[in-house]
Amino acid sequence: MSNEIELATETAKATQEASKTIGKGIDLTQRFGGFLERVFGRAIEDTVGLYWTDVVAMKRIEASIYDVEKLVSLLEKAQQRLDEKGVSTIRLVPAKVALPLLEYATVEHEEDLHTLWANLLATGMDAQEEQIHRKYVTTLGEMTAEDASVLGAMFKEAEKDTSKKETRDDSLVYGPGVDGTYNYDVTAVITLNRLGLIEPSYIKFKTFVPGGHDDRYGDYGPTQNEVSFPGDLSSVNITEFGFSFGRAIGLHNP
Repeated sequence: MSNEIELATETAKATQEASKTIGKGIDLTQRFGGFLERVFGRAIEDTVGLYWTDVVAMKRIEASIYDVEKLVSLLEKAQQRLDEKGVSTIRLVPAKVALPLLEYATVEHEEDLHTLWANLLATGMDAQEEQIHRKYVTTLGEMTAEDASVLGAMFKEAEKDTSKKETRDDSLVYGPGVDGTYNYDVTAVITLNRLGLIEPSYIKFKTFVPGGHDDRYGDYGPTQNEVSFPGDLSSVNITEFGFSFGRAIGLHNP
């Protein structure tokens, strides 16, 4: 008899907790259902009310959300960014981009990175911006807060005139660039390079071949050629992908 009472008590507790969870879900949907509908193009507010028109889509969206509080914060930040930019026309974000974005963003505990996820979502919804790619999601998903901080500093440095000019050292000429491992965390710089966001600056030098005699062509004068090759990561350039990615996540605002 005591076991039956204990079982009934535990069942009642579980039912109560489930009711609380459903209540939170309904409240969330009432607050942000319209926003999620603008992202996915579906009547999300009806889903928690169990009026599903697409059960598979419901389950997939639900599975991508790890932390409801992080989702709430993400949507609030994204809406704020859209408001700040004065965005009046929005577009749907493809599910193959939006779903992994929600998954990454709702497990992110670093506040600075979480804000970048919100910026990326807002960019995806902004009809005036270039469409974001899934590669943006996977790239940001591999970055740490330190990586993002270093990339942000590089964007600021790239705007300086000194970063747009060649420099000379004896017989070597170093191409325009910003500091890499020379000034920033080595691991972060290597990561940014691996992700295709930065690349080494070039180094140039001139070769010299003195004049002489060739059995086939006879006498010839001296020749000089210019050779260029990538340097190490002490000085780097931000790639085209790096600039477009930085703009999408709000680190680069030209």
